[in-house]
Amino acid sequence: GYMYIAAWAAGAAEPYTPIIGADDVTTDPAGNWEDVGYSEDGWNLVAENEYGFWTPAELVDPIATVKDSQTLKFRGVAAQFSLENLKIALGGGTITIETPGTLGSAAAIHKYVPPASTGFEYFSVLFRVLTEGINEESGEQNVRDFYVPKCISIATLDVAHTKGANPSMAALELQAVKPAGDIFETYEQALAAA
Repeated sequence: GYMYIAAWAAGAAEPYTPIIGADDVTTDPAGNWEDVGYSEDGWNLVAENEYGFWTPAELVDPIATVKDSQTLKFRGVAAQFSLENLKIALGGGTITIETPGTLGSAAAIHKYVPPASTGFEYFSVLFRVLTEGINEESGEQNVRDFYVPKCISIATLDVAHTKGANPSMAALELQAVKPAGDIFETYEQALAAA
C-alpha cells in the first residue's frame, strides 16, 4: 500500500482526495499530501476494540456488553530515514533550510527542531491499497482508501545507525483521534481503463 500524510493547516484536516480519471494507485493525490516513502514490510492498518462484560455476582453469564475503547492505528517502518519522517515519528517540529545549496557545489544544510516537550502536531493520513478482486462492471482492479482526518504519532523512535550497507529506518505509528466528524472513512473505487 501507499501511505500519505499531511499536516493540519490552521486546525483543519487535509481533505480526502480520490483517484481521478486515468490516474493509478501510484499517482500522488492532489493537495498537500506527502508520500511517506518506501517500507520493506509494508504499512499495517490495525483496529483494536476492547469490550467489558457486566456480570452480577449472583449470575454466571454477563447481562450486558459495552464497548470500552476503539483504536485505529497505522504502523510501519519507513525505509527512508528522512527529516520529514523523523518529524512524523516525533509528532511534529520544524524543518528549515539553514544554508541553501548551490548547483555543482555545496549541498544545502537542513535543520530539524522537535516540538517542545509538551507539544505535538496533528496529521491527516491517506492509506491507499489495491484490493484483491476485480470490479465486475469495469474489469479493472479496485482501489481502497482509508482516510483518517486526524491522528497523532505514538511511535517509540529507536533508529539504529550501523556500518555497511544497512540503511537506517524509522518506525512510525500513528493513532486516529476522534475529530468533530467520523474517526475514519473508507472509500473503494474501480480504476479507470488506461
